[in-house]
Order: sequence, then structure tokens, then C-alpha cells
Amino acid sequence: MTAPSLPDFATATLKPLITPSRECGPWNPRNLDRAGNVGRAALIDAADQFASGLRQTVQAIRSTGAITLESIAIELNRRGIRSARGGKWHRSSVRNLLDRAELRV
Repeated sequence: MTAPSLPDFATATLKPLITPSRECGPWNPRNLDRAGNVGRAALIDAADQFASGLRQTVQAIRSTGAITLESIAIELNRRGIRSARGGKWHRSSVRNLLDRAELRV
């Protein structure tokens, strides 16, 4: 199972907003607030999509008896599933995933 890549999604969403304006030089101070708001919303949306894409996988892992954060992280790493930033899973990243996917008990 492949979840959407957070950096690719965010880059595609943010690139038009950070492209330099001809009127104001390389930094356009008039749209910084808007760009920041749009950027945050894009990152939150990407993280939500990533978490929902792993929902069934986490439920399957739990059904095998892995109930601790560490055991879920070990199983995600064993299956070769990378975290949103492409790294390994840790207890804290699993906790964040479960909170976002509303799977925490």
C-alpha cells in the first residue's frame, strides 16, 4: 500500500504561492499571510490523507495482536512502510498517526 507523499503534495500546492512576483522582487510581502494559511492547510490535508491511507493497514496490524505503539512501529517498519517523511516509524510517529486517523484507544 502506498500513501501519498507529503513533500510532493505540499510542493505542488505551495509552488505557485512562493513563485517570485515581478512587481516586488523575489519576496512578495503582500501574500505571505495567505501563502502561510494555504500552506498550513495543504500540509494538514496531506497528513490527513496519509493517515487515512494507512488506516486499514494499522487495523490489520492490530488484529494480529500488535497493540502497543512500539509493536505497531516495528511491524510497519518490517513491512517496509515508510513514515510520511520517508523515515522509519517510532512510538511517537505511530501515536501521531493513530491520533490523526482517530484510531487511538
